[in-house]
Amino acid sequence: VSIESTPESLDAEKLRALADAGVSRVSIGVQSFASPTLAALDRRHGVEQIPRAVEAVRKHVRDFSFDLIFAAPGQSLADWERDLTAALAFGPDHVSTYGLTYEKGTPLWKSRERGSVLPVPEDGELAMYQLAIATLTAAGFEHYEVSNFARPGKRSVHNRRYWANEAYYGVGVGAARYVDGVRELNVRDTKLYVKKVLAGESPTQQSECLEPRDRAFETVATQLRRLLSLVYNPAIDLASGSGDTSGTGTPSSPAAESPTVIASRKYLRSIRSILDDLQDTLKRTRDNHAVWYERSGRRIDDLPMVNVDPDLLTYGGRVSNSLRYQGQAQR
Repeated sequence: VSIESTPESLDAEKLRALADAGVSRVSIGVQSFASPTLAALDRRHGVEQIPRAVEAVRKHVRDFSFDLIFAAPGQSLADWERDLTAALAFGPDHVSTYGLTYEKGTPLWKSRERGSVLPVPEDGELAMYQLAIATLTAAGFEHYEVSNFARPGKRSVHNRRYWANEAYYGVGVGAARYVDGVRELNVRDTKLYVKKVLAGESPTQQSECLEPRDRAFETVATQLRRLLSLVYNPAIDLASGSGDTSGTGTPSSPAAESPTVIASRKYLRSIRSILDDLQDTLKRTRDNHAVWYERSGRRIDDLPMVNVDPDLLTYGGRVSNSLRYQGQAQR
């Protein structure tokens, strides 16, 4: 079980309770180790609270991660380098680095619109991202997703499931979950959340049920963020319904298929249709990405991509058997 928290919210008593409840990983939203950057991001915690939070986590929880933000207003490349160095000094198991996003309607977005806050230029943000990749991989971290780095064996289970568009649960104020194709979001107000839970009411604020084709679109899009590429091709005729759905290598009778297999078949058919439509686009995208990779000093062979190859996969009756991930792009 993994939780997210900010440094000022972590103390020994709370962490003992969380550990007793089964929490094994804490992601600490430090964002920066520089006071000016924290002020620019309007964060509540101070730099001095970070070491205390890390110490408390280490005493009670097995793994911890840092969330860092780069390209904050006024932040320089040297500032960002110092943040990375400070983060590594604590010996985290995992580091997430996010380029600042100006969400519409937030105070930071309004300040940018008024011109009182100037965003870091795109080239500067790119340089910061490149520095994060170089620094963290040199320190032994695996760059397994666009924004995520982990020591061997310490990849976030939640992140892997999230970016594979698989089911995940979320509990608490503002938490999101995605189960059985339904995405839900809890209320963000703590008092309202507690009131609803104590009254036996659902704290869900938003709910959205995705159709198979929409789920397939999202699966393709989210997979492109991962180091591992998505390789697709069930070795069955999805249109006719023939093929092995038992996992034994023997075609199953349509009459014997469960609702889950039927839904999986429809989901896979949507993915194949999407991938067929996207092949030319993906090739053009790969060419465009090659320019960025050359600027960042990485090889084109490192690029993830979606590839359709009829000889790669066999259908075993489960979606996961028809979506296989390979560490390098298939040429």
